[in-house]
Amino acid sequence: MKYTEEIYPVPIKVNALGFTLGLGNFVCIFTPAIIYLQKYYQWLPNMVYIFTALVSGIFSISMRETKDLATLPSFEKAKEFYRKGH
Repeated sequence: MKYTEEIYPVPIKVNALGFTLGLGNFVCIFTPAIIYLQKYYQWLPNMVYIFTALVSGIFSISMRETKDLATLPSFEKAKEFYRKGH
């Protein structure tokens, strides 16, 4: 989470970071329910975690590197930055 705020433009940085942290907390609360699925199908919890990891990896690959770059000051600059591609 150290560099999470770098991917958001300044106008929405606080709200976007709060949403991301809230979603992470929700997932942590929901994790025991996923483990409980093992009662019905022993392989199901592992498949849920594998699927989640694969989807996260795909989304991570599609994001551009922002380390050591200036903070994006506006939505327009953010759109321009992410449209340029890798």
